[in-house]
Amino acid sequence: MNRLTSKRAFLSSFLPPLAALATYTMSDKTSNDVKNLHRKIIEELEGAGVEKAKIEEIQEGLEGSELNMLKNVERLRMLEIKTTHYERKTEALEGEVLRWEDKHEELLLKYKSLQRDFTDLQASVEPDI
Repeated sequence: MNRLTSKRAFLSSFLPPLAALATYTMSDKTSNDVKNLHRKIIEELEGAGVEKAKIEEIQEGLEGSELNMLKNVERLRMLEIKTTHYERKTEALEGEVLRWEDKHEELLLKYKSLQRDFTDLQASVEPDI
């Protein structure tokens, strides 16, 4: 038993340093894990910051696009109003052209009639030669 006790005492003498080493190693590993987790959290936050910046940039671009769209819609409304106005003017002018063409034909017929009457009158007034 003495021999067993001495081996036990011998082995027990290694336990406190081994326990301390295990604690140190565990604490070192835990510290590394914490550092790794901390680094990952920082990377994720930075990534989220970059994504947030991208989202904000896209939103600003979207707001600019919406503003441009509203301006373009207003321009289209103004163009539609002008187009309608000029269509009405064109129709009025086309009507005026038709009236003048009718008047021209009427005057042309009167001119030809008067010219015939004049030729007949001239023939009746001139002595027969």
